[in-house]
Amino acid sequence: MLTLLLLFLWGHPSIDSKNEVETPHNRPHQIQLIDTTNWHELLPDCPCTNPDFKGLTRNDGWAKDKGNLAKHHPGAVECFRSYPQTQTTAGYSGQQCCYDAEGKLIKTGPGAGTPDKVSPCYQENKKGNMKYRLKDVRKHYLLDVKPWNKMLKESPDSAWVIYHKGWPPNPGQNCD
Repeated sequence: MLTLLLLFLWGHPSIDSKNEVETPHNRPHQIQLIDTTNWHELLPDCPCTNPDFKGLTRNDGWAKDKGNLAKHHPGAVECFRSYPQTQTTAGYSGQQCCYDAEGKLIKTGPGAGTPDKVSPCYQENKKGNMKYRLKDVRKHYLLDVKPWNKMLKESPDSAWVIYHKGWPPNPGQNCD
């Protein structure tokens, strides 16, 4: 069975100097693969089409994600992250949405975007790319990326199926 990170029963975690995530009670806990709090339901829905498909649109709540799409979302041409962050039971969360070459939202499969328990994005720059908040990048890595990397290492062919159980892609509203 896959071992992940922490179970958030006590709110937003802190990170100590050893890069270990702990609860306010100063006790590490394991995360459940399927989070029963449905934290991701508080996040904005993905746009059905790429927000910048017809040209850059700024200050629309979506910033281009410049992450490694080939590793994290194979098949996606472009991904976006929502901003500002939304406070949920998992942390300061955000939505990630990925699109194909035709600008259509990828709703399932390895190319689909996934919500972030801790979003590294807090706004966009003048080119529409996401601006990072360093403290959140570190937490995002520990709580969202590290579990993915572990699953990818242990089950490369089915990692995304397992990951999507705890970090389900958003299908948008009424997207064809």
